[in-house]
Amino acid sequence: MATVTAYVTVVARSMVALSSLKELDIVEVGSAMDRAHRAAAPQGSRYQDQRRYVVAASLADLHGPTQGVVRLERALDWSADPQYDLENPGDLAVMYQTVLNQASTPAQLRRWLDGDTLCRIWPTLWLPPRVRAAWETTFPDLTGPTVLAG
Repeated sequence: MATVTAYVTVVARSMVALSSLKELDIVEVGSAMDRAHRAAAPQGSRYQDQRRYVVAASLADLHGPTQGVVRLERALDWSADPQYDLENPGDLAVMYQTVLNQASTPAQLRRWLDGDTLCRIWPTLWLPPRVRAAWETTFPDLTGPTVLAG
């Protein structure tokens, strides 16, 4: 019961703190929440700090499918419907985002991603900053303005 009371107290304090931010826009609220999270968790101890991402050795090695409907393996997509129509731009982007986020081996990247397609859709992909930075450090040609759908 003490744990529940402590949790409720923390939540209540957070709500009071957030309610005092009414005048701020969403970005500033998000920044305030992120600062609070960083203060609570030492750098390097968060999941996002520990998560490892795989980057291909070469874009030329990526020869995945470019058309048709594909079904990602369970290790990459454990949703109820891991099926993607690669001729649908939305499905294509979500499939690439999923593989880039979830791949644990270079073989998975080679099997599911196509280098030319990746270069073409890269600016539109919604990726965690560490994934984007890892790929853009390895492949500077990918660096450029990000154009996310709004």
